[in-house]
Amino acid sequence: MDQEDALNTGRNEPVLRVSEVNATVRELLRDTFPLIYIEGEVSGLTKHRSGHWYFTLKDDRASMRCVMFASNARRIRSNIDDGDLVRIRAELSLYEARGDFQAVAKHIEPVGEGALRQAFEELRAKLLALGWFDDSLKKTLPAFPKVIAVVSSPEGDALRDVFTNIYRRFPIVELVLEPTAVQGQAAIREICEALKSVNAMDPLPDLAILTRGGGSLEDLYVFNSEQVARAIYESDVPIVSAVGHEADYTISDYCADLRAPTPSTAAELVTPDAREISGYFSGFEQRLAELASGAIIDLLSRTTSLESRMRDPREKLVSWNSRVSDSKLRLRRTIQNIVKQRNLSVSHSEQLLFRQSPSKRISEYGIQLSRHRRQLVGLARSNLERLQAEIASVGRNLHAVSPLAVLDRGFAVVAEPDESEFGQVVRKTSDVEIGADIDVHLIDGTLHSEVKGIAKKHRE
Repeated sequence: MDQEDALNTGRNEPVLRVSEVNATVRELLRDTFPLIYIEGEVSGLTKHRSGHWYFTLKDDRASMRCVMFASNARRIRSNIDDGDLVRIRAELSLYEARGDFQAVAKHIEPVGEGALRQAFEELRAKLLALGWFDDSLKKTLPAFPKVIAVVSSPEGDALRDVFTNIYRRFPIVELVLEPTAVQGQAAIREICEALKSVNAMDPLPDLAILTRGGGSLEDLYVFNSEQVARAIYESDVPIVSAVGHEADYTISDYCADLRAPTPSTAAELVTPDAREISGYFSGFEQRLAELASGAIIDLLSRTTSLESRMRDPREKLVSWNSRVSDSKLRLRRTIQNIVKQRNLSVSHSEQLLFRQSPSKRISEYGIQLSRHRRQLVGLARSNLERLQAEIASVGRNLHAVSPLAVLDRGFAVVAEPDESEFGQVVRKTSDVEIGADIDVHLIDGTLHSEVKGIAKKHRE
């Protein structure tokens, strides 16, 4: 079959575009190899300014193009260079525009870190099964700590970040440094001893921050040891773990009562912001002042209203005295009128008696005269008793409003001497000055005094 016959035969088969073929192959690769681990040597590593990494992974027989996008590359803490033997976790794909086969790396680490990663996962699973990570075991951190212990290297940037940020936010807190190595085999023992020292302090600090800066998995392996995890688990003092960067997780983070992504974040999580607290107190102070001012204005208004409704007792005394005088005058006039009328009646009867001398008339007028006299006496007595009862009632009312009744109950009336007998009553401390003469009227007399001092009572 010649070439023309072959082309004619293919006319009955579907024809695909290049892009369709590449897209189909790309989907087949993704479905067949969703996520695999590949080992090889790095070659031609290029870290683009966009954050993407481009490199070739090769062994002694073949090579493979690889790409790691910026979102994954920025989480890599290990220092990767050409010639390094690495393990990548990747998807197999096809760059459709050029039909280039490539691996899209999600993670990359030196082959030496593989054993550390496996040991990390095994220890994490063991301690998780023991319940060392349970939230119910996490101790609560105080909102306003007084003493904070920091377990870290004295030369590290992490210590400086913690101290600087804590003093900036909450300068009244006391910081105590427990120095220790944070890298190397000896660091495990030193960290454990430092945590024991923290728990031996008297008094105990409110919390402790275990911290160091970022690094590779190998740099952080001391914080993935079971000994350090046990020291954190057995600590009576709440422990905050601030190891590495945000993407770094260690066994210490899982055991600690609180995990902070960075040392600076740890400082922010364990201390309140003094400026924010000051703002709260300023708001409370302003609100309290407003409430106090409103209460004072209300009390002054009520006091003014009561003062306007109160009348001077002396005005009532004058009124009642006038009424008593009028009652006495009416009583006197009534009695005089009754006596005058009865006297006229008696005189009239006597005149009739003299005019009519018969004994019967005399006897009748005598009886009438006696009856009139009894009526006169009864009426006079009744009016007298009524007026006496009215005078007694007026007297009781006078006594109730009289200052003497107040004095009789153990009180005293303070007055400034003037031309009157009683003087000018002192109602407030502002009515007198130091050195002024005053009279203190008691029930049985008056004390002549001098003002030696004035103590004002604050209204609540």
